[in-house]
Amino acid sequence: MILSKKLVILMNNYPHPWKILDLWAGDGRYSVFCASYGHKVTAIDNESKENWLRPDYLLNHPNISFIKWDIRELPENILNEKYNIILIFNVIVFLKKKFFLEILLPQYLDLLDEWWTLCLTFFFADDEDMSKNQLLSFYSFDDFMFDEKIFSVKKDEFFVKENHEPIGEHTHHIGYIEVRRNS
Repeated sequence: MILSKKLVILMNNYPHPWKILDLWAGDGRYSVFCASYGHKVTAIDNESKENWLRPDYLLNHPNISFIKWDIRELPENILNEKYNIILIFNVIVFLKKKFFLEILLPQYLDLLDEWWTLCLTFFFADDEDMSKNQLLSFYSFDDFMFDEKIFSVKKDEFFVKENHEPIGEHTHHIGYIEVRRNS
């Protein structure tokens, strides 16, 4: 809910039709949310489970193009486009920290149109449930350094309560960064 509110604020400030790239889109909740504002969304997810069916609303929405692909190596047609907003929500925890910060993040920033925004979230290392998994990558705001001549940055942190299998009830400590290319 918190991320949806942040997207509403972003969209209400700049109500033009945009091109949005939703990386590791999952069930497409943010893709559908942005498409409901009339924006064109490219949703990418690499879900490899054969029996996992994408919801019809994601696959058949007139403003959403869904691509099954790994976000670590985007296809050429995506790399040749420019986007107004790039969403990277709750995914970088699964990527090696050095690889994301040094390779992927600069590549994603290059996909931004002249004056738009990349929004990402990460899990802090003090997230009790997530930190039990030694294979995950945790971040702090200090990990994200941006040239202030080129980018303006907004940061926020919040706690999200969830209740699902196999963990049950738990709380995540999440960092949010909004990076905007200066005009």
